[in-house]
Amino acid sequence: MDLLQLFCDEKQDIFQTDFQNQTGLPLLGECILHGSLIYFPCLFLLIFLPLVLFDIYKNNERRKLRLDTPINYRLSLSLILDLILWVIVLNAFHENFIQPLPLQTSKWTAILPFTALATTFTISMILSYMVKKKGLLTSGVLFIFYFLLILSALPELLFVINEILERRKLTVHGILFLPYFIVAFLILVLSCFADRPAQRYDKKKACPEEYSSFLNQISFHWFTQMTWQGYKESLKMEKMWDLNSKDTSAKLLPDYELYRRQEEIAHARKNYTKYAQNGNQQLLENHEKPQEPQVSKDKKEKDPYPSVLIPLAKCLKYPLISAALLKFTFDSAQFIFPHLLKKLIRFIQVGTDPKWYGVSIAVTMFLIGVVQSFILHQYFHIMFRTGMNIRSILSSAVYKKAISLSSKARKSRTVGSLVNIMAADVQRFQDTTTYVMMLWSAPYQMFLAMYFLYQLLGWCVICGVLIMVSLIPINNSISKAMKKYQTQQMECKDKRLRMLNEVITGIKLVKLYGWEEEVKDKILEERNKEIRILKSLAYWNAATSLTWACAPFLVAVTTFGVYVFVDPENNILTPETTFVALSLFNILRFPMAVCTVLCTQVAQLRVSNERLKEFLAAEEVGKDKVVHKSNDKDTNSVILTHASFAWDPEDTWGSALSDLNITIEKGKLVAVIGRVGSGKTSLVQALLGEMYKVNGICELHGSVAYVPQQSWILNMTVRDNILFGSGYDEARYQRILKACALEEDLKTLEHGDMTEIGEKGINLSGGQKQRISLARALYADADIYLLDDVLSAVDAHVQRHIFDNVIVDLLKDKTRFLVTNSLNNLKHCDQIVVMKGGQVSEFGTYEGLIQERGEFGEIVEEFLMEEAKSRGRSISFGENCKSWGNFGTSGPSSGHQGEDQAAKAKV
Repeated sequence: MDLLQLFCDEKQDIFQTDFQNQTGLPLLGECILHGSLIYFPCLFLLIFLPLVLFDIYKNNERRKLRLDTPINYRLSLSLILDLILWVIVLNAFHENFIQPLPLQTSKWTAILPFTALATTFTISMILSYMVKKKGLLTSGVLFIFYFLLILSALPELLFVINEILERRKLTVHGILFLPYFIVAFLILVLSCFADRPAQRYDKKKACPEEYSSFLNQISFHWFTQMTWQGYKESLKMEKMWDLNSKDTSAKLLPDYELYRRQEEIAHARKNYTKYAQNGNQQLLENHEKPQEPQVSKDKKEKDPYPSVLIPLAKCLKYPLISAALLKFTFDSAQFIFPHLLKKLIRFIQVGTDPKWYGVSIAVTMFLIGVVQSFILHQYFHIMFRTGMNIRSILSSAVYKKAISLSSKARKSRTVGSLVNIMAADVQRFQDTTTYVMMLWSAPYQMFLAMYFLYQLLGWCVICGVLIMVSLIPINNSISKAMKKYQTQQMECKDKRLRMLNEVITGIKLVKLYGWEEEVKDKILEERNKEIRILKSLAYWNAATSLTWACAPFLVAVTTFGVYVFVDPENNILTPETTFVALSLFNILRFPMAVCTVLCTQVAQLRVSNERLKEFLAAEEVGKDKVVHKSNDKDTNSVILTHASFAWDPEDTWGSALSDLNITIEKGKLVAVIGRVGSGKTSLVQALLGEMYKVNGICELHGSVAYVPQQSWILNMTVRDNILFGSGYDEARYQRILKACALEEDLKTLEHGDMTEIGEKGINLSGGQKQRISLARALYADADIYLLDDVLSAVDAHVQRHIFDNVIVDLLKDKTRFLVTNSLNNLKHCDQIVVMKGGQVSEFGTYEGLIQERGEFGEIVEEFLMEEAKSRGRSISFGENCKSWGNFGTSGPSSGHQGEDQAAKAKV
């Protein structure tokens, strides 16, 4: 049965007259005009209905829209249009069944299409309401549906206008159809504009793409204002838009870590199954995050580390699927052009068809090219954005991994290798993302091109296929060689960067001993090795480029030559055959040419992937080593019970800290003292989780802020260094500046707290850096403060100011763990921990430890003896302990001499 007969009572043609004898534009047949075209928008909406529902389901923002937003007008017009459609359906039913017209050729032609359209439009109206409730600002599926609705109604509109103007005939259907078209057109116009959220946003900083309509997005009109801005003046960072929320690492990294965690568990189970099958009885005791994996010595073991690519693919699956669909559509649409070109050449050769036929072919070719351009640029936009997202994810993962590496893992990795991973390996992931779809797209395009060439030239195209197949082993060999050289190049680069880092670190020794030339020769030797490897890579890359650049030409020449040679009389290269074949060969050229870049990128990516897999699988500081609990009703803040810690669990020398038993109540000020090397800093590192817990219990109740002995300053303004990403609170900020004695220092800076400091900013003294580091910790408002000798880098009077205003006053309700070599302020501490040989030798109050005359008493006595020598008189320990407790803390009246002596009170 003919397709038209499904909806028509009798067979009808597409056109009402023979289009070859029609000088003007032919009229469509009644069945096509009144029926078949209407089904296209209906089918489109039904096919892509799950996509709209998925967007509605995925959107969790639930933004409220303004009352004057376009969707409210669209819903009102949609209700009117839906009523008009159902009236058209009732009128068609009345004309065909109740009072049938004698000239009506098909009863169902007038009823079924508009019934389907009315039903579909009702569904679209429901979808629009759901989109509004969810706060979606635009919907591409609904926009295309409205656009197809107008296109399918244009022939019917021309028919109605022709009936009115030429035949002076106006039917009820025509009266209803005209307002239907007008309302549908208004809905389409309103769909060109995005809906506006009720919540205002900073138009200067917010990226307009997130708030633009579908038409605006596919045409990239939202970027026009940035183009004009760059044309008028140089773009500056403050003029740039903020990233879309979905492109920030804060949104991307948690999703990646979730999938990374799942991949690690799956990899651990896979290895367990493999070992169990080999008779290994080592069981996985739990599914916690695996530590540094033991690489198998078996050369057949190809997967010793969890995959990096699988979590990335899961995290970015929706953009990748969208890009794949766009790429598939573009690749398929390419082959419409040779078919239309064939018809156009045949139209020119025959010369009997009407002109409108040739013009329609040319216009169709132009429209297909426009649609292809929209699709291709959206594809590249998605892939470039995905590449940027991959770089954000991996950069954040590498940074996070670098600060959580265990001491054992840090020994085998230098700063140079980390920089190399960030600068080279992560960048290769982003670069390869642009071409990753070509892994399946190139074979797909080659297959279709060869299939259509086979239909055009016959079996002669097999010769071209053989040439392409012969390039596969050549390309495989080149890829293996490039991978080998790439690995060597990265190893040389790591070694060179490691040497440079060592030289920069010890530049004083290099200058002192005059080792400049020797160091220079060593570095240049490694650099020359790297250059030789890069030259080899360039030669192999040139060979690959030459091979694939010549491949399309060789395929075309071989195919045409064999085609003419096998049958010179019948196989004639006519314009139709030649130009269509050349257009197919031209399509074939890009996937074959891109194979050069693809092979190079994949070879480099494989090396970077292995390096990144190994790094991300390195051992971390275990989160289970220190138990963090919420700041609940428990009166204790720090609990150590028979806890032992070591820097390396495999160290045969034993634990660095052993059998620690400390309980600190909330809000207490605890001083940690001891001789050099007694384990004071190690105790702080153990509380931070930087050491391996061998046994015992270690609990911290509440959040932790840490101020290291060596201050850490970022290349930002003073204010940004203190806020460290937190919100700005003027009163709290000024109170902290005053407590840390930074007000006078900021007055000396040209721009105050907005002055840039760090590597590219102005230089600060050690004391200023230490106070900024302390202010940062204070602004974090943590529950527990670990202060590692924070007073050592500041002057004596500043020491007293910080101790009185920060440690005693501002942090009076916080638990303070003060590691110090100074003995001046111990009397103000609630408890004192005395470390000796990695153990807690004494723990108690100041008065109690003085009376015990243990390790603490020896330290105090040594200090008093030093003070006695400096003052030139003898001093009795028992008689002067109480007077020493007030030493250096008697107030400003004690003078600067007392402050200087207090600053020298070191163990």
